[in-house]
Amino acid sequence: MQKKKKPIFKRWWFWIIIAPIGIRIMLDINEDLKGGTDQAAKSTSTIQENKQNKSTSPLSIGMIQDEFVKAFNSKVKELDSNNLRIENLKVKKGTENDTFQHSFTKTFFIEGTVHKKTGEIRDLMLVGSGDGTLTSVADIFVSIGAIVAVTNPELKKEERGDVLNEIGLTDPNADIIGLKSASIRNGIKYSINAATELGIVFIVAHENQRYSK
Repeated sequence: MQKKKKPIFKRWWFWIIIAPIGIRIMLDINEDLKGGTDQAAKSTSTIQENKQNKSTSPLSIGMIQDEFVKAFNSKVKELDSNNLRIENLKVKKGTENDTFQHSFTKTFFIEGTVHKKTGEIRDLMLVGSGDGTLTSVADIFVSIGAIVAVTNPELKKEERGDVLNEIGLTDPNADIIGLKSASIRNGIKYSINAATELGIVFIVAHENQRYSK
């Protein structure tokens, strides 16, 4: 019987060779996010106004599903990553909360929980392991940077970079395996957990929200 091969993200050389390259990519993405464009500023300012003008539920990230998708797609376009556009969401209705999911690839997806009454997103989770190619690693890091930018548009460009620094994604000497850290801005907590079993798990939620599935 032929021995079953381990998934690419469980092989030691993936984390030693590919992951450090991903961190260097994140440094470049960080600079792109710091730069920004007028178009992106207009898009995120609209979200900021919506946050200020509506009553948000206590435990949410202050955005509804459509707002997030529109802002995320705008940001990845700005970062020349149109392959990361969210177009076909799978929505599952629940009793108290609804959930949505979009798969970029077989090993890379995003999902979220939505408050049924308010329509606001309670939390987001991005899970990605890559397939061993540089492109797949770059896609994960681009998505993380884009999510930080669109969920906290009021942050200045340097402050967005600080979030990425604090969660350990721009440290060229960081050990991706076992990485577990968090950063909080304006009541929103960004958590990251990396392991060989799942790859990178990036969670965005209200700072007082306990994430559970």
